[in-house]
Amino acid sequence: MSADIAAQSDRARRDFTGKTAGAVKQKLKQNPHIFLSYLVLLALFAWMCTVPGFLTAANIYILLHRIVELGLVALGMTLVIMTGGIDLSVASILALSCSLTGLFQHWGTWYGYSGQGSFIAPEPVILLMVLAVGGTIGLLNGLASGVRIPDFAVTLGTMIGIRGAAYAVTGGMKTFGLGPFTKSLANDGLGVVPYVFFLFVAILLLLSTLEKRTALGRSIYAIGENARVAELSGISYLKTKAYVYTISGVLAALAGWVLAGRLNTGDPKVAVGLELEVIAAVIIGGTDLYGGYGGVGYTVPGILIIVLARNLMALYGVSPNERVIWIALILLTFLILQRLLKR
Repeated sequence: MSADIAAQSDRARRDFTGKTAGAVKQKLKQNPHIFLSYLVLLALFAWMCTVPGFLTAANIYILLHRIVELGLVALGMTLVIMTGGIDLSVASILALSCSLTGLFQHWGTWYGYSGQGSFIAPEPVILLMVLAVGGTIGLLNGLASGVRIPDFAVTLGTMIGIRGAAYAVTGGMKTFGLGPFTKSLANDGLGVVPYVFFLFVAILLLLSTLEKRTALGRSIYAIGENARVAELSGISYLKTKAYVYTISGVLAALAGWVLAGRLNTGDPKVAVGLELEVIAAVIIGGTDLYGGYGGVGYTVPGILIIVLARNLMALYGVSPNERVIWIALILLTFLILQRLLKR
């Protein structure tokens, strides 16, 4: 009796293992670029474990913060790209949000008063104000894109205009010394894991649920696959574009607030060229640049590859200007490989 039970258990285990392996093989056959992303990520991580200074608590803390700041923006960009769009304004929205966080916490200094803590409103309200600004900019991008103005042209214009606004409202100057709520939430954590990393994970899970289990998620995929057919099916192109660009703007603003808290500074000069890294993370993860395929879960390995690559170059002493070149080369390499794998 016990032998029969053991035999049945062994057969069930083999069947489960075989089905799982078959499912994985089928997934890799359909999406070979996913395998490529995880293979590169594994190789990169193994390489970095041999680099002195990588596994220190201080470096891990920095890495997790970089994941949050790049990741928040990349999650919003993923939804935009899934609709076949592009958002070049995210870095400028981040810079404006970082600047406004400092400005709103030193409001009185702009009227001749001195001293820290001259808040226009309580810090949680300031955070909501900053998110509202980012969301409004994103909404305007989405409405313009929704009436068939090319996404590239719309967001290129806002990229330039919003960066200019960040310089205009601050006079091009940094604002030092932010409030305790902003600094604490952005910098404190559990051991080497900052609190904002848990916030990033929560947003990732929320957006993953949105894209898979809601009408908006189905609309995003449908419009990315074929916008004309989606509209004939009753899906609103305008509303879907407005939603995804608004989400992108809010997440870019949240990343700007986190960066301001970490640096303890409101700075209009931050995040220059960040849009390249964000787009690279999305594409490397496997989301199709032409829309209709991908998801925020796909973007995670892309985020990790970009963050680890930048950290590796920093540990080896590569200058910031040269790092941009290498990130561009990584993006081009993945685009070429993904096209070859799809043939």
